[in-house]
Amino acid sequence: MPVAIIVALPIAAVALHVPLFLAGLALPRWTPHESLHAKVLMTVLAALSLWFAQHDQWPRFIAWFFLGILALNGLAAFVAFALRGTMQRAERPYREGAAPFAI
Repeated sequence: MPVAIIVALPIAAVALHVPLFLAGLALPRWTPHESLHAKVLMTVLAALSLWFAQHDQWPRFIAWFFLGILALNGLAAFVAFALRGTMQRAERPYREGAAPFAI
């Protein structure tokens, strides 16, 4: 078992970085890749979580937890998108440097 863990760590690192590298090759040089890398990494993590969630070993609990947090994050993004105008109006005094209260 310890040998399997030692062997699995570099394989997992490569498995996570290869999609990021391939996504970077798809874009023209000197363009920012942060947004694309974030989307690729979240897709890979969601796919792995779906795979682990289907099995009977203990990592399925971590996978279901990650999928639940991912769903909550999507719901929060939807709410933030729906309230974007209200949030911008509420943040305007802080962005302009005049806080509505004094400390």
